[in-house]
Amino acid sequence: MKWHDSQDVALAARLRWLGGAWLVSGIALGAIGCKPPEDAKPDVAATKQEVKPIAVEIQEVQATTFRQTFEFPGVAQPIDERRVSAESSGRILASPFSEGDAVEKGDLVLRVDAKSTGAQINLLKAQVNSARREYNRIKMLAAEGLATPQQLDQAASQLEQANLGLKQARVGQSMSVVRSPFTGKVARKYLDKGEFAAPGQPVVDLIDDSIIKMEVTVPESAIAFVKIGDEVEVNFTAVDRSFTGKVVRRGVMVTQPTQTFPIEINIPNEDRQIIPGMRASVIVPKLTLKDAVVVSRDALLEGVTRREAMVMKEANGDVGKASLRIVEIGEARGNDVVITKGISPGDQLIVLGHRNVVDGTPVRVVKRRPSKTANDATPAPKAPENAGEPEGQEEVEK
Repeated sequence: MKWHDSQDVALAARLRWLGGAWLVSGIALGAIGCKPPEDAKPDVAATKQEVKPIAVEIQEVQATTFRQTFEFPGVAQPIDERRVSAESSGRILASPFSEGDAVEKGDLVLRVDAKSTGAQINLLKAQVNSARREYNRIKMLAAEGLATPQQLDQAASQLEQANLGLKQARVGQSMSVVRSPFTGKVARKYLDKGEFAAPGQPVVDLIDDSIIKMEVTVPESAIAFVKIGDEVEVNFTAVDRSFTGKVVRRGVMVTQPTQTFPIEINIPNEDRQIIPGMRASVIVPKLTLKDAVVVSRDALLEGVTRREAMVMKEANGDVGKASLRIVEIGEARGNDVVITKGISPGDQLIVLGHRNVVDGTPVRVVKRRPSKTANDATPAPKAPENAGEPEGQEEVEK
């Protein structure tokens, strides 16, 4: 019985060994059967997702002149204006100019009928001759002792009064003619030929607009930047043009209660493009910085503790990568700011689409904006609808 038991134990051990061997062989064969061919390699490009560049607009940064200014409103006025009135009464015989006509100094503006004055002058001349004869007669009689000194004095007084009356009549006759006091043009006409004029009644308004006068009020915070002889820029939107004027007068006392000072600016107007009454903006310089790096405020990113900007680097044609710059700013005017650190001339600043990229993001240029110059205006640019979208979508429109 014990012998059989020992045989059974040996048989069971052999069977377990054979089972384990078959199991190991099966696993090995399975591993060999599942092993891929050596020439079969994974497609890395297929597993890696392609990153499309972001559409952006850029602007090459250039050193320019930055000006900080004050701006004051004003109204154009002629350098001289005069209302010409009649000096004597009578019917108007001549009034040759119409509104808008040019006149020279000394030109006839008005002639009033002076027939009645002429008749009066003839009568006064006769009175003068009579008074002179009477004076001479009394003088001869006084020399012979036949007239008293009182009679001689009375005759002399009558002659003097007659001469004064004639002189006044002649002055009145000369006042029947009115002439232009300066070279200019007729701005308005009140009386015409055939109408009756009375002394002091307006006839025409004359203006001299060869030079335009601008009277502007400047606050006390800016008066230190205004000096007589300074040249200033004057912008007229009505003619879409800027003119250069010169400060010819500066107030010496503050105007209460506005705390302002009056200044006067003269602008040459030989071509008569400026019409009196036009509104304008007077630009007074406050600060000028040469070789400054100036960018639009909209091109900057406002961080929690710093300001940032994006420039394009590693450019290959219109494709490159966004590069983060930490910037510091200085003076500002409108939408323009001066960069004191972080951006240099020649950098390709991303001005649109910069909010949709981070450092290292692939970008594609769809528009290159002109570099800023000293005369650039500073309105905030309007963002196209598709700015900042991937290249695969519609490009940013101009």
